[in-house]
Amino acid sequence: MLNRMSRLTVDAVRHVQPRPRRFTQPALLFPYEYLMFVAVSAMDVVLTWTILEAGGREVNPLAKLVLDCHGMHGVLAYKFAIVTLVVVLCELIGRVSHFKGRAVVWFAVLATGSVVGWSLLLLVKHVL
Repeated sequence: MLNRMSRLTVDAVRHVQPRPRRFTQPALLFPYEYLMFVAVSAMDVVLTWTILEAGGREVNPLAKLVLDCHGMHGVLAYKFAIVTLVVVLCELIGRVSHFKGRAVVWFAVLATGSVVGWSLLLLVKHVL
């Protein structure tokens, strides 16, 4: 009797159709690119702070407005908001077109990286 019951259970399990998965994509589409973007964004904030402490000025008009109104804490919040916006947009774009989403995140990494490179050049040329 026990053998028959377990056989019925096994047969019943075999005939159960799997539920379709609604979320088949990973939680983040481009995690390594996001890590690079966060890293260069953090370097941008640190180098901006270093340049400002050395007597330099902010040339980005929106960041200058935030800096003048809210100080460095405001700049940190501003940068955090930009990073969050870029990640959310890349996720939305990437779920429609993987290629375009990856292109946007790489553009963000390279654009921010170029600002970091320029800031390093300024530091070497004028401060060090």
